[in-house]
Amino acid sequence: MPNFGRGKSSPSELIGTRISRLQVSLSNPVSTPSVKMRCDLGLRFDSDQDFGEDNLLWCEIVLSGYAAETVDPPLAWLHKPGYSSRGLSARLWRMELGELGVFRKLAGRRLIDCVHLWLLPYSVLKYVRRLLRVAGRRLGGRDAV
Repeated sequence: MPNFGRGKSSPSELIGTRISRLQVSLSNPVSTPSVKMRCDLGLRFDSDQDFGEDNLLWCEIVLSGYAAETVDPPLAWLHKPGYSSRGLSARLWRMELGELGVFRKLAGRRLIDCVHLWLLPYSVLKYVRRLLRVAGRRLGGRDAV
């Protein structure tokens, strides 16, 4: 998972913040290029998941009870918007279907239950917000939402 801030190779200035089950369920709090993960967890990216495979892995790790933390300062910096008209994020609907698939797989693996069904409409609302942000950028302005 993200650098735990406990290893001898980590600078002492790093401050770790635990990622909660709720936090990982609501959004992907992890910048994938900055992840440091123990190899003995036995969890890997799901090769059947085309979109959201990183979010699925982070959810599996946290919801399985493993500790995960983000660190400050961040270990990587992305020099592009989170959602743009290029790359994977140009396919927002496929990304949304991937996120919904994450919830389906988590339920199938018994990491979430029917109580978490509220995550589905919440995910769709986040999708609509992403659409508005991209539309705002395309119109030359700042984020619409």
